[in-house]
Amino acid sequence: MKDLKIFHKILNLKSLKPSKETNEAFSELVRYSENSFNKVNLNELEIFKLRKLSSEAEYEMEVHWADKIIKSKNPNDELKKFWYYKNYEDLVTLEHINIISINKKVKKVLFVGGGPLPLTAIVLATKYNKDCIVLEKDELSFLKSSELISKLKLDKQIKIINIKAENYNAYNEYDLIYLAALVGENEKSKTKTVNYIYKRLCNKSLFLCRSSHGSRKIIYNPINKNIFKKLKPLLEVRPYSSIINSFFILQKN
Repeated sequence: MKDLKIFHKILNLKSLKPSKETNEAFSELVRYSENSFNKVNLNELEIFKLRKLSSEAEYEMEVHWADKIIKSKNPNDELKKFWYYKNYEDLVTLEHINIISINKKVKKVLFVGGGPLPLTAIVLATKYNKDCIVLEKDELSFLKSSELISKLKLDKQIKIINIKAENYNAYNEYDLIYLAALVGENEKSKTKTVNYIYKRLCNKSLFLCRSSHGSRKIIYNPINKNIFKKLKPLLEVRPYSSIINSFFILQKN
């Protein structure tokens, strides 16, 4: 089975830091997952391991590229060279189109889980002129992303805060709240974060949760649909393209 071969190739990598071998292995995984109709022949434990390794590899990749951009004489040009920049731009554009179809007056945006390279906030600021607060619990990611935002001269539009999502109390102040796909190591922890935000969400706020569907679930943990008992899905978007993440736009019932 092809997915088993990819799984074992990634499992046997010597390092998850960017290298020819690592990049090729994860590129193969992404290409495989793009076909949402592939039947996944992995058990739950294998899928959990694959998601964890994918998350760690994505972190290492973002640290690597954040450093490259920070050290570059032309940081904005270097940013555009990032392998997945266009993919993120396409995802954020798709999300933005659907958001403004519901509420054209979205101004204050909060993003939960920005990582070392907070591309969503960067695209929202540079392409759509949005101000964005990013919550990041990991200290290294916070330091890297803060330095990166300063280097890109986006300090006035993007503010990074080093805090856990469960310790933040001002969710009711935002028109739109994003939940990154990598927030929560498993379904239980992701649901816990969603429930915490729900209790502090303004009734009019939009809550965008990135998720996954089909064979793309081997990379990203999908949203548990039990949350729909509390949050009303206004729409779900499932791209069948090189955009890996699907997403829900939700509101309080």
